[in-house]
Formats: sequence, structure tokens, C-alpha cells
Amino acid sequence: MTPTERVQRLNEQHRLVHAALDYLSGLVKAESVESGAHFERMRTEARTHFEQGKLAVLQKYFRDVAAPSLVHDGTAFAAYIQQTTGLTVNVQSDFEKRIARVCKRKRIRTDAEFYDVRDMIDSVDPEDEQQQAQLQLLYDLVAEYEGFLDVKDVGKPRPAKKKWQSTSKEVLRLVSPDGRAVLTVTESVYEDEATWPPRTQLMLLNPENDSGSGIYHANQVNADITAQWDSNTRLVVDVGRSDFNEQYPLRSEHGPMNNRIEVELLTLPQNPG
Repeated sequence: MTPTERVQRLNEQHRLVHAALDYLSGLVKAESVESGAHFERMRTEARTHFEQGKLAVLQKYFRDVAAPSLVHDGTAFAAYIQQTTGLTVNVQSDFEKRIARVCKRKRIRTDAEFYDVRDMIDSVDPEDEQQQAQLQLLYDLVAEYEGFLDVKDVGKPRPAKKKWQSTSKEVLRLVSPDGRAVLTVTESVYEDEATWPPRTQLMLLNPENDSGSGIYHANQVNADITAQWDSNTRLVVDVGRSDFNEQYPLRSEHGPMNNRIEVELLTLPQNPG
């Protein structure tokens, strides 16, 4: 690399670091004095590395700053870098290469690699069976680095856990008069009832924002639980023949602030509560 090329690379890397810091500070909406000071310190450090001509340090600085964005919004991050600096970076590929190197050697050597692996864990879907082996290796790498696992056991197969079969059925779906909230009552029966007793779960759903919350559960089925909407914002639930679960208050509120639902639980006279 010629002196001219090095100066160009140094300037480009400094711009990349500043763009990445601007992107992150925008995501966290740094409005507090403490948060603003944190990002300002990082910019000052980057400026010092730039003035001292530390190209390799700036390159590592960019990788460390960019790592969280690679996991959660890599495409948007790369687009922002392109728009603000005019530079094209294949940051996702670089991140994946670093993870691949760690996985191949089956050992984390530095704190930077540790945080890379933790970011990678966050990006893996735990319900995807095709990624289970990779996820287990990543967990092993973290456990070994933290001293909870011997290096010889990293990546070793684990005994398969038995998956208990269960059956579930929705026994009640009750829509509020204005259609903005839905009560569902679902009964579930498990193969291993000694460990997992039958269960009835009551959920209050908010279709407008695709959210919901549990409002009651009983460790039995066929409890004849009934409910009715008194209005758009008030729901009355009779827990039927189930023993009242004292962890739930008799009256509570659920749902988003603009559509709060008051829920009242009624119990049989012989039940506590």
C-alpha cells in the first residue's frame, strides 16, 4: 500500500466509524447526558486513532461498533453506510467469517470474539431445528470462555431430550362488541401429566397491534369456564369448576393504554378468593 493509498484508507475507515456511531446513537435515541457522553467518548477515541494513523485499530473499532447492527438489521445498516459515506461494505459477510473462524477452532480467545458469539446467538432462531447444532456450539463456546465448560467438551453431542407430546384445543373465542379485543380459552393435555398437568389458558388478544396477555390459567381442563363482555372495555370471567388460582387478582387491567380492558374474575363460593 502506497502512502497515498494508506491515507485514503485511513480517511475512509474514519468515516465508516463515525457513520456507524451515528447509526447506533440514532437507534437508541441517545437523549440522556450519559448516553450522549458515551457516544462522544467513542467519537473522540476514533479521532485519536485516526490522527495517530492507526488504520488496523480503526478497522477493528468499526467491526466492534458494527457487530450488534449486523445481527439485528444488517441490511438497513449497510444501506445507511452506503448512503452517508458513499462506501460499500459487506459487513454481514465479514461478521460471519469471524464467527466461522471461532467455530472452526472451537474456542473464543478474546472479549471481542465473545461478544461476537453472543450477538450471533441472538440472531439464531431457537425453534429452527436445522440450526440447533450451531446454536449448541455457540452456547458451548460462551460457557467455555466463562469457565463453565471444559474445552474438550465444546461441540460434543448432548443426549437428546425427550419431547413430550401435547394436544391443545380452543374451547372458547369471544370477541368484544367493537371487535378490538378477543378472549380465547385453550385447553392443553400433556403426555407426562405427572410433570405437566392438564392446563387451561385464558388469553386476551389485541389484533390491531398483534399483541396479547395471559389473564388466567387453571391446572385442569373441562372446568366449564365462561365469560361475557359487559362493554368494550369490561370483561367478566367465571372460572367455573376450577380451583381459583390465587396468583391472579380478582380485578385487573390488560391491553394497550388506548384500549385498556378491565377483567373481573368470578369464583364459586367454596373457592378461596
